Parts: sequence; C-alpha cells; structure tokens
Amino acid sequence: MEIENNMILVISKKNLIRIIVYVLCAIAVLIFWIHTTQKVKSLHKSYQNEETQIQNELKQNFSAKIKNVNSDALSLGLAGERLVNINLPEYGLIVLNEALARSNEYRDLYLYTAKVCYDLKDYERAKELALKSTEIDPVNAPTYTLLAQIYFALGDEENSQICYNKAKDFER
Repeated sequence: MEIENNMILVISKKNLIRIIVYVLCAIAVLIFWIHTTQKVKSLHKSYQNEETQIQNELKQNFSAKIKNVNSDALSLGLAGERLVNINLPEYGLIVLNEALARSNEYRDLYLYTAKVCYDLKDYERAKELALKSTEIDPVNAPTYTLLAQIYFALGDEENSQICYNKAKDFER
C-alpha cells in the first residue's frame, strides 16, 4: 500500500511539472503575441503617418503643377469634374478651385464646386460657393436646392426651408 501511495505521489509530481511547463509555455506565447501585436500596431501607425505625409506632398505638388497649366477656367472645370467622377474628389477640388481663381463668371462652376465641397462635408465652403453662384444667377433653382441641403447639414432649418421654397418657386 505504501508503494502505491509513493507511486501516486511521484506521478502527481510529474503531472505538476508538466502543468508548470504548459503554463510557462502559454505565458511565453502570450508575451510573444502581445509584443508582436504592439509592434504591428506601431508599424501600422508609422505607415499611416508616412502615407498621409506622402499624400499631402502629392497634393501640394499637384496644386503647384495645376497653377502652371495654360488652360482657361472652363477647361480646368471640366478636368476637375473628371477627377471627381473617377473618385479623386480632393484632386478635382484643387483643379476646380484653380478654375474659380481664373474666372468668377461661371455660375455652374461655382455650383459644381459647391456640390463637391458639400459631398466632402465642407459645408462652410460649400455655402460660400453656392451663395456666390446665387450672386451670378439669383433665380437658379438647383443652386437653392443645394443651399437648402447645406443649411440643413449646418443645422439651420429656417434658412434651409427658405431656400427650399425659393427653389420650388423658381422651378415653376
């Protein structure tokens, strides 16, 4: 009987050692996983910062190049519209702003640029451009429809309703 008890005790010591080894292995794996995850997060953040910096440099270079393009406002406006349509709205906006800098007489150029700004959630700039469009053509229904949307997005329901009513009046 005593031999059996000693045997159980020896087996239990072996099992305890195995359990300790398994726990230590699990802890080592957990530490490795945490370290690797932190390193990946750090690299990801570094790459995001680098990507943002590269995009900003590209936009600055693009803007400088556009200023040197020898085209009229309408041609630039069409190029800007094309960039927006191929899902490059930030670059399209750079070209559209240059087109506006070259001519302030095209209602639709102001209106389209205001729409792009609205889509990019730059509501203040969109409002400024849409209001400029109304100075050029004070009875253009699409301009007032866009203004109604802009005012609504800005939380100004009173002006939104006024612009909506004007748009309806001018459509008749």
